[in-house]
Amino acid sequence: MEGKLESVRLHIMSYLGGTDVRIWAEDGALWGEKEEFGVRNEFMEKTALSVSPEEFGQKLEAIDIPGWKKSYEQEGFLVMDGTSWEVTYCREEEKDVKRSGENEYPKNWKAFIRLLKKTAGDFYSYGN
Repeated sequence: MEGKLESVRLHIMSYLGGTDVRIWAEDGALWGEKEEFGVRNEFMEKTALSVSPEEFGQKLEAIDIPGWKKSYEQEGFLVMDGTSWEVTYCREEEKDVKRSGENEYPKNWKAFIRLLKKTAGDFYSYGN
């Protein structure tokens, strides 16, 4: 993995509402913003985070978002009130990586959610 972290974004939706979390590197610092709508309506404007872009980038690389399948979906039946999500991972001078799912997650999903919460603060992640 050659490029430095530019940003990571999680957008997750369920019948209860949604969450949008974005963390990015800018001017040598790590920034975050998040919005929750539905069950909880909260908004965090652009905020400087207490971790360095390098440290966060290393932890994010260990989760290996590019190694996830492009799409995760439960097979065999349609769920109308489930949870859908999309992750966009961007590194300098590299093509953006987008991964998504509906009611299915990569094996290290919980580690990814814990990292985002530890870095940007708690948010409602619909049981995951």
